[in-house]
Amino acid sequence: MVNDILKVLDNFVRCILESNTRVNIDEIIKVCKDRSLKELVNYNFKTSMNYVNNHLDLVVEGLRSIGYTVLDVLVKSKTSLLVGVSEGFLKEVFEIGLIWDTILGLPYIPGSSIKGALRSTAVKSCLERTNNQNDRLECILSALRITGLSESPFISDELDYIKLYIDCKILEQRIRNELKNLQSTGTIGLIFIADSYPVGTSDNSGKIINPDIIAPHYDENVIDEYSVSPRPLPHVSIKPGTLFRIIIGVKPQAERYARKLARIIFGRELSLNATILSLLALTLQLGIGARTTKGYGYFDLVSFNIVR
Repeated sequence: MVNDILKVLDNFVRCILESNTRVNIDEIIKVCKDRSLKELVNYNFKTSMNYVNNHLDLVVEGLRSIGYTVLDVLVKSKTSLLVGVSEGFLKEVFEIGLIWDTILGLPYIPGSSIKGALRSTAVKSCLERTNNQNDRLECILSALRITGLSESPFISDELDYIKLYIDCKILEQRIRNELKNLQSTGTIGLIFIADSYPVGTSDNSGKIINPDIIAPHYDENVIDEYSVSPRPLPHVSIKPGTLFRIIIGVKPQAERYARKLARIIFGRELSLNATILSLLALTLQLGIGARTTKGYGYFDLVSFNIVR
């Protein structure tokens, strides 16, 4: 199961080493990439997905046993998905990677990526759904208490967006005061999100890998795609219709902060679990992973189960 996937790398290297040395190296690499692409696209991941589904059952039970309420959510990719493009598995082959668990033999979405996307969605919604500056600050602080609080919780793009709505110096001071009250330099938050793995396909084929390509812009003088500079980059992505399980452990202490979020973001009172699920549904609509502005990483929420 796992070794079959690792063989893709081995076969790629062997393909290059065993090729005719008289042939142009670029042509050799192209042929070897095409072979690796076909291997992955035709691979059936059912055995791995069945195994990881059992593994995730254990994660749910483990979280429940230590006091978390567990939201066990099934989602389906609406579009192709890219995660870990700059460092993931197969970057050595295709130059564009895909994050991969070489033990379980599957690509996955890191829990930290989902949590970061959830936080970004919450912060963006806090800014957009009220004009009251104090409500915006309280909403953002509530989002950070749920997802994790630190002295520098935002990436540069988030800060640029926040600056359009509020004074970041005031927000930074509020964060410092919050950390001082907690006598901490940072918190991990009141929710835990496990790494999310594919557990099935909507067509029951077991095939989850798509051939994909990043193409340069063409001009009228181009004869074919291999005449372009830079050349198109063939790579792989996760297919639309792939089912993922997202496991979220929620601590009861998050309820007071979730109540503030629900009031401002959704305009009404919601339970703790309903707030987290609604935020997740909103996040799935906005996209997770790389190239979301190009249409990648969009999901539908299929079903959920609350385990106490």
